[in-house]
Amino acid sequence: MTRRPARRSSWRRPSLRAAAVTLAEASATGTVGPDLDQVLQGKDAAFIHESIVNPEAEIAPGFTGGIMPATYGDQLDDQQLADLVAFLEQSVNG
Repeated sequence: MTRRPARRSSWRRPSLRAAAVTLAEASATGTVGPDLDQVLQGKDAAFIHESIVNPEAEIAPGFTGGIMPATYGDQLDDQQLADLVAFLEQSVNG
C-alpha cells in the first residue's frame, strides 16, 4: 500500500522549529546543523530520505559527521518519514 504524504502543515511543530538546523518554512534558526534551505535545494525525495535514515551518507560542506542522530529511520514510522520527506522537499523546492 502506498501512503500519501500529509499536508505540509503537519510538520510545523515547535520541536522542528527548535531543531538544530535552519529551515525558513519551519522558522527554525539552529546553527548546530546546516541550513536546509541551501543544502537541500534541488535535491529529490530519495536524497532527502537517505539523508534522514543514513545521515553519514553525505555530510554537508562545513560540517562533520556524527552530529545528526542516525536513529530517525527507526524512530519514525513509514508515514511519518514520508511526511517529513515531503515537507522538506516542498519547503526547499516549492
